Amino acid sequence: QDSTLAAAYSQLAASALGLSSIWIGMFNESKVKKIIGTKLRPTSILCIGYPVKKRPPKSRRQLKELIHVVD
Repeated sequence: QDSTLAAAYSQLAASALGLSSIWIGMFNESKVKKIIGTKLRPTSILCIGYPVKKRPPKSRRQLKELIHVVD
């Protein structure tokens, strides 16, 4: 769980620096352990780099689109 939080905050930090990131959660664990030379269990792979093209921020939905009150 701690590694998941660390990866999520790393993505936020990367974004603040103008970098893009991709979280990979499904991979061959034994191959990754062999490649990076560890006995630790990897929980995710986080790829960080400069985007080929910048995308504009997505527009935020209005609160009334997200909340439905049932009486």
